[in-house]
Amino acid sequence: LGIANGTGDKPVKDTLIIWPDTEESPPGHIGVIVEVTDTHVRIADQNQHFHKWTANYSHELTLEHDAEKGTWTIVDNAYGKPWNPRGWMTFPGIANRDLS
Repeated sequence: LGIANGTGDKPVKDTLIIWPDTEESPPGHIGVIVEVTDTHVRIADQNQHFHKWTANYSHELTLEHDAEKGTWTIVDNAYGKPWNPRGWMTFPGIANRDLS
């Protein structure tokens, strides 16, 4: 199920996060959301930040909640300019993995 960024659905762990295509990244980009709080999401991905991971995620993005509008937005300014994800894909009816 595709969820658009900036809508009423809060991201959830173990879903795919999808970035749009850009001139710098013609195919776009995908990753996996491995942790969600009320203020950030942690992402596991490859071929984006090119560094050694020190935990079970490659980077952390800001998660903004607009309580008045009831929306959740993942914000990515990792390269000094906005490259916000299009959204994320959930898999209803399929149990999420739990490695804890």
